Amino acid sequence: MIVQERDVHFNVNNVLIAHWNRMFLGIYVFEMGNMFYEFIFRDNYLCRLMSLVGICILMYSFICVPKRLPFSKNPGICIIAILYICVSLITIFRGALQSKIGDLIISPQYFWQYVLPFAVFLKIPRNYFEILYKWCLIYVITALCFCIYNFQDFYIDATAIVNSMVGWESYVLNRPQIPCQLALPICIYFFSWKNINNVGKMIIVVTLILALCAALFAGRRSVAASLLFFVLISIIIYLRRKKMKFLFLMLLFLSLFYIKMDYLLETLEDTFVVLFDRIDADTRSGVEDDFFRDFKGVEEWLFGRGMDGTYRSPSVAELDTMNRRGIETGYLNIILHGGLFLLFPYIIILLYSVINNVARRKDSYFSLSVIVYIIFHFVWLYPSGTPKLNLEYFVLWNFIAISYLTPDYFNNDY
Repeated sequence: MIVQERDVHFNVNNVLIAHWNRMFLGIYVFEMGNMFYEFIFRDNYLCRLMSLVGICILMYSFICVPKRLPFSKNPGICIIAILYICVSLITIFRGALQSKIGDLIISPQYFWQYVLPFAVFLKIPRNYFEILYKWCLIYVITALCFCIYNFQDFYIDATAIVNSMVGWESYVLNRPQIPCQLALPICIYFFSWKNINNVGKMIIVVTLILALCAALFAGRRSVAASLLFFVLISIIIYLRRKKMKFLFLMLLFLSLFYIKMDYLLETLEDTFVVLFDRIDADTRSGVEDDFFRDFKGVEEWLFGRGMDGTYRSPSVAELDTMNRRGIETGYLNIILHGGLFLLFPYIIILLYSVINNVARRKDSYFSLSVIVYIIFHFVWLYPSGTPKLNLEYFVLWNFIAISYLTPDYFNNDY
């Protein structure tokens, strides 16, 4: 009898793992379809079909995974979560009638960002982090291939290409960001670095260096800073555990930096020309001022303008009509569509998830990963941080759900 129960449990767990693998596959196919459409096979509608297939795989598996109520023992956060989901649904319905069906289904920053929060209800398998690592590594290998495919443009002709732009060319400026965006989720595993095999470490390190260089050569500050955030946090945590080594290395680093500061700055300036040209450039104030001028009514600030909401931005386009559906500043983009009633619950959910982890978790690599990852997405609400359908934000909602599991979930780091 006991053997039969174990067999049933084993089969149920295998089915759950299969559904989770299919969800990750769906997200991967969706992202690859969008990447191919925008940067490789440009405007080829077969790529759109690929994205649609990814959505179908994701939704099928999403429906099949058993559901749970993560906030059932936390009535306060439960009310906040219900408010957030209700406002998300209202935001969808307010824009659905004016929406184009293609945008509704294919755009990662449009409809799907309001559906992603439902991922908190998914049942999390015990070996979730092992499954996630395999998919993060697939994303890293994809980023590496993308860097190699664009090697000439990213590392040899990058400065000339960017300087030859007339106005804003999204293809030129957004393409070097892709490797960093694909590689970002692997940063979760920096805190369990010793458990990664040597081949995996080599692939990750080479890819991160290439991804950072691609972003820096093109002067893409925010996306490069997102990777460096995790790198620096993981280094600081590692060195603090070594206490005396930490103090010694900090003093050594500061001494060398002071002695060689002028030489280092000159070398970096010669290498990353575009980055240093833009290092103190203010690319946010113009559109933010446009946003604040256009948002006037109390109702707009509270409820936003719906999923299809836009605002006037003369700084970007000299038009006297609503001409922008998004803004680079993450928290303002949330306000644009769903208002403060969408932003504040989102912030509260993020912060409470961090507090819940800090208060209840044992010393675990993955517990630390969850905390740092959620904090990063709170901090990144200013420079970027617009939610969208991709691995990064799917994992964020998974981590929020994990924050409310029993404390022994993190007992076994693989």
